[in-house]
Formats: sequence, structure tokens, C-alpha cells
Amino acid sequence: MSAEGDPPTGPVLASPPKTRRRRFTVRRGLGLLASLVKLIALVVFLLLVVYILFTVFGANPANPWTIFVTKWAQALNLGLANLFVQGNPKIQVVINFGVPALIWLVVGLLISRLLRRI
Repeated sequence: MSAEGDPPTGPVLASPPKTRRRRFTVRRGLGLLASLVKLIALVVFLLLVVYILFTVFGANPANPWTIFVTKWAQALNLGLANLFVQGNPKIQVVINFGVPALIWLVVGLLISRLLRRI
């Protein structure tokens, strides 16, 4: 039996230093941010690819899905919608929306990887 003023006996669990906890919190936050960046890049990439497919296969332009995808693809094409002018409009869409799709994918994955390495 120990007296009231005696130190406790048995194993004492030390709490991690505050810098370790902060580092873990920052790293976890950067990991979540990296996942969010990667998700956004993939969603934009898929949206642009779906727009290309809708155009190449001649989707109904009055369909609500086609309208939705077209509006977002026009907004997220990085200003490259008229980069190349081709005789065939379908090939023009494939090139002019395929390039921004690849840019979104590559840059998004690079930023995500960089955030995870910090």
C-alpha cells in the first residue's frame, strides 16, 4: 500500500511529445488533401472522357445527362477547346478535350504525390 504522497507504482505511460502529435496531424491533413486533389483530378478526367464519348458516338444533345456533361466539360477544358482545328469535328473534340483530360490527370496525380511526400 502506498501513502497518499508516494508516486504511483507500476508502468507509467508517457504521452507522445507535442511535436510528434502535430507532425502526425499535419501529415494526416496533407494525406487527406492529397486524396481530395486526386479525386477531383480523376472526376474531371472522367467527365472530359465522357464528353468525348458522348460527342464521338453522337449522344442526344437534348438529354439532361449530355447537357450536364457538356456544361462541365466546357468549363473545365482549360481554354483548350479550340487549340487544334481539324476537318473532322469528332477528331477535333477528341484532341481538344483529350489534351486537357490528360493534363488534369497528370497534374492532379503529381500534386497528390507531392503532398503525400511532404
